Amino acid sequence: MRPSSLLIPVLIAAFLALSACSGGGGADRAPEPGDRAVAEVQGKTIWASDVKREAVAQGLVGEGEPLDVTSDLFRRVLDEVIDQKLLAREAERRGLDNSALAQRR
Repeated sequence: MRPSSLLIPVLIAAFLALSACSGGGGADRAPEPGDRAVAEVQGKTIWASDVKREAVAQGLVGEGEPLDVTSDLFRRVLDEVIDQKLLAREAERRGLDNSALAQRR
């Protein structure tokens, strides 16, 4: 399989994962009390609570555990959230979110 032919399934998977896990996060919702913006991707804010939610979803921290925004773990998960948003945006741009494969998943 050519590397470029791997891109489409990866983009579809990223779009679906972000759609399923995001819960409408980012600039589309008000931040939680005490929340803070930690990044912006194409005009959409990523909040510390978005990163925490992803870390909990991955089983990296417990629901009630704190996640220090200065920790290496926070930075790693933030990078993943940013990557997911960029891949999802590219999948949308290419119309992959409307593909038959994406609809079946």
